[in-house]
Amino acid sequence: MNRVAHVKRIVRILALLSLCALFVWGGYNRIYEAFSLYREVRLRDRKLMALEEHRVILQEELKKMRNLSAIEEEAKERFNLKFPGEKVVVVLPEEPPKEQEYRSESWVSQALEWVLNLFKK
Repeated sequence: MNRVAHVKRIVRILALLSLCALFVWGGYNRIYEAFSLYREVRLRDRKLMALEEHRVILQEELKKMRNLSAIEEEAKERFNLKFPGEKVVVVLPEEPPKEQEYRSESWVSQALEWVLNLFKK
């Protein structure tokens, strides 16, 4: 009997440990899922804030575009449009002076050219 009681005790302990392991595993999965959802919520909140800021900017731009002069100015700046009869003047920046070309000849060929120029004169 003593041996049977000992085996029953071991079986009960193993059953209890397996039950605890299942609870721990389930808890771990729930915690991992909760953190994943928390990260997603934070990411979506950031995106929502960015979209709300963009919406505010667009609303301000829409308020500006309610009069004809602002629409005209925007069309001229963005699309280079003009009214019939208007002349468009384009001012180009000055080009910087070109630098002298660098000759990549060796010093031997430069010395030979110098000597030949001495005899030409």
